[in-house]
Amino acid sequence: MAFHRAQERGQAPSSPLEEILHTRKLVDQIHVDEKIRDYIVHLVFATRTPEKYKLDMKHLIQFGASPRATIYLTVAAKAWALLQGRGYVTPEDVKNIGPDVLPPPHHPDLRGRGAGEDYRRPYQKNLQHHSRAVKNRQRTMNH
Repeated sequence: MAFHRAQERGQAPSSPLEEILHTRKLVDQIHVDEKIRDYIVHLVFATRTPEKYKLDMKHLIQFGASPRATIYLTVAAKAWALLQGRGYVTPEDVKNIGPDVLPPPHHPDLRGRGAGEDYRRPYQKNLQHHSRAVKNRQRTMNH
């Protein structure tokens, strides 16, 4: 992993704060292809207007993800890629980290979340639908 490579070169941070700052710099260096950025933007927009993406999620979402969610999802995917030992983000990184970054597709009160319900499960299912819908929408927009 990238952490270990930096330490092997004698660049190990000397304090927890320095370690955090060093890790943030490593995350900043992770490459995100333009297609991945577009994919993330479409995923976020699909939570706001699911009908445009032919998703049957309106009954699950009271408010979609904010535009800032694109930033947070991008950074989280970069951090996930770093943890996987890669210098670039893949669509799988976005799919793996998305349910933990974006709001769950429930109403905001999230009843059941405290009762042990896995709030990510419905989102993971819908993330697959987002992926297909985004790809279909991109194809129609390009033609």
